[in-house]
Amino acid sequence: MQKHGMERAACIRVMILLWGIVSVTPGLWASGSGGGSGLAFLKVGAGARAAAMGEAYTAVATDALAAYWNPAGLADGRHSNLTLMHNRWFLDVVSNFAALQLKGTSHAFAFHVYHFNIGDIPLRSIPSTLPLETVSAQYLSMGLSYARRLTPRVSAGVTVKYLFEKIYVESAPGLAVDLGLRYRLPVHGVVIAASLQHLGRMSKLVHERTRLPTTFRAGVALPLAIKEGWQVLLATDVSKPRSDGARLHAGAELSIWKQLFIRSGWVSGIENQRFSVGVGVRKTAFEFNYSYTPLKNDLGNGQRFSLSVAL
Repeated sequence: MQKHGMERAACIRVMILLWGIVSVTPGLWASGSGGGSGLAFLKVGAGARAAAMGEAYTAVATDALAAYWNPAGLADGRHSNLTLMHNRWFLDVVSNFAALQLKGTSHAFAFHVYHFNIGDIPLRSIPSTLPLETVSAQYLSMGLSYARRLTPRVSAGVTVKYLFEKIYVESAPGLAVDLGLRYRLPVHGVVIAASLQHLGRMSKLVHERTRLPTTFRAGVALPLAIKEGWQVLLATDVSKPRSDGARLHAGAELSIWKQLFIRSGWVSGIENQRFSVGVGVRKTAFEFNYSYTPLKNDLGNGQRFSLSVAL
């Protein structure tokens, strides 16, 4: 009884500390200081499973996708992992993500590549029906991650990444880091995590530097056993990108014998997006995931396809 009381007290202290961090963080990225940010593709989350769960994924990610969401999760994965994702977004926006996670006993490495393409942008010099030509915008992120278990319950991780943007004939490189922490509470399966993403600087594009969308994320994940072979995973995140308001993410996943997965998610604070759904199928070392996100204002929908392979 005393042990359980100490566990509850520890849980409450961590929750209060996390809430304090979330409450203070928005002031650090107030939109009134210095204008907006660019490289918006960095705010488009990687992975169909994460998208289906409303991007409430900071405390969930332990596979190769943790290289994007929270590098600390890489140290808590069960095995090495390769993940590939294709994202068909609205209009002619397409992105692809690939990550390789190499797992050790108490540490892990990962490498990821994230490419984002906006095609068929009309170029005009004067108002006209037909453009002079169509151009594209290309964005790239390549990163190396390292994570380690500091204690049996606490993991930390860092990602260092090279960034590149090209719009028409102009281009600029940049560097950024992601930092992450993950804490497994002494309550079965409960995880609290936080990450700081896209902290860095770009070179000048023509005459100005593009400001990175530095983002703070904090989340909680709670697994619940329903009956033999059936489990529900509940997750929630709070995120605060630079120059944007705070966002609340919530997601749920129903796992049936760890072979079939049904997911749904909800997000507030994004003008054109509210809910998402998805499914997943696992067979031996392979897992296929799909997510569907309807968008408002006649933007169509977003569909992500992911394939993960346990190595």
